[in-house]
Amino acid sequence: MAPKQTGYMSKQIIYVKTSKGEAEISRRSNDLSGDIKRTLMLVDGKSTADELLKHAAPSLRPTVASMLKQLLSGGYIQDKSKMGSGVAPQ
Repeated sequence: MAPKQTGYMSKQIIYVKTSKGEAEISRRSNDLSGDIKRTLMLVDGKSTADELLKHAAPSLRPTVASMLKQLLSGGYIQDKSKMGSGVAPQ
């Protein structure tokens, strides 16, 4: 049976922050809007996309899937299963 989909993505995908994502959090810059940055901060390298949705503030939940897609396409996060084996998990 195929994993459930949330919009474009599998609810079972685990995302990790890239070095660009880590830098965005540590810089506290204004490159990302408040809501998308809050979504980036939820990414912990352990929680599935479905779990991230459950951890998000109720006001963010309707847009979490699209914000994860934006973070993925912007290079702030990546699918943990597609990382090289030499990369340490978060």
